[in-house]
Amino acid sequence: MAIFKLSLNVFIQDSPLQADVLPQARRALQAIGLEARARWVDLIEQSPSIRQEEKADYVRSLTVETTGPLQVSVYSDWKYAYEIENGRPSRDLKRMLDTSLKVRVSTSKKNAGKRYLTIPFRHTQAAMPAPVRTAARMLTKSEVTGMGMRRSGTGAWDIKTKAPLLVAQRKYRWGDHLPAGLALKQAPHHKTDRYAGMVRMNTSAGKGKSSVYLTFRTMMEGSAGWISKPVPGVFHVQQLARDIEPMARQLLLSAVRLPAGV
Repeated sequence: MAIFKLSLNVFIQDSPLQADVLPQARRALQAIGLEARARWVDLIEQSPSIRQEEKADYVRSLTVETTGPLQVSVYSDWKYAYEIENGRPSRDLKRMLDTSLKVRVSTSKKNAGKRYLTIPFRHTQAAMPAPVRTAARMLTKSEVTGMGMRRSGTGAWDIKTKAPLLVAQRKYRWGDHLPAGLALKQAPHHKTDRYAGMVRMNTSAGKGKSSVYLTFRTMMEGSAGWISKPVPGVFHVQQLARDIEPMARQLLLSAVRLPAGV
């Protein structure tokens, strides 16, 4: 796993006074590492470019580590840290049709033989426009009634059973679906608004009552959509390195300054 890192190193020339200086320098480096992490957290939390659902995972991944006698590193080994910092290229999301065992094969006249996936999207009430939120609360609930198995559309065979590979399949009892037109389309080329067809899925357990709001969209082989736009990097670590340098230099100089007369 790639590690995105900011490292701070200090070199102290060998001298009879080195033993007196080292403890203060180490403490100063640790303080600098903690300050660098705190500033990195602030940059993440205040960034409009990082998706809200990613911020918590990114912050949790930040680690301060003493990696040598006079070295401290602040790093993230989170799988998305590097691309958030340096940018995300445009990607054809339909490539997952090549790897997902849950792929299906269409039998419709229009798309016969084409592979597809049904992708669920979760929506929070807080993000819904007022008309959508009001209508969503009135939906009769859908729910999962059981689990079954179906043949994978990959055509793969199970090496153990020597039979076509089977994948899990949920069974549903459907309630209401939200009609289209309660929200604006996000882009002119979209077929409908993002909340069209939304269901209120029952997730209650025991005596508690809960639900989630989902829409389901079809990713079809050969379609022109499902291509993500490139996202520029935030380059927080470069900014952090520039900002932390004068503070780190001053703190280290103060830490290793010897008393007068020594």
